[in-house]
Amino acid sequence: MKRPWPTRCAAALFAMAPALPLCAAGQQPDSASRYQQFLLYPHRQAGFAALRANDERTALAEFERARALAPRSIDTALDLAEAYRHFGHADKDSMMPAEWIKRLEAALRDWHGAFQSEIYEGAQHGWTVPGRPIYNELQAERAFEKLVELFDATLK
Repeated sequence: MKRPWPTRCAAALFAMAPALPLCAAGQQPDSASRYQQFLLYPHRQAGFAALRANDERTALAEFERARALAPRSIDTALDLAEAYRHFGHADKDSMMPAEWIKRLEAALRDWHGAFQSEIYEGAQHGWTVPGRPIYNELQAERAFEKLVELFDATLK
């Protein structure tokens, strides 16, 4: 026998009661509210576009703005970590020659923001992917350790 709709509604509300405060606020614990997401959106999109264009300076600036607007957001922390990670350079990388690395580092020093630029000796572009012929285990482990340090500093 089917229950009458008021009984079904009451049962559904009772089952959802623990989640109502989160739904009312429009957010999950430790994440950005809907209004914050509205404010973050242009900065996150500009940051992703800059990463695709290999414009690390703009990417960092946009993701840092987003992080300042929502300092407890896991998404903004991961975006910023991704932008910082983007600065690991292989010394035999044909896609990012040494001259470009020097120009990038000079621009970042002029920007006066916090950054780290790492050179991975003996590595080629894509050296961190296991199973590829250019995989460099020693440098991949070093890159992983730097990423863990970045997460420790960014996610606290």
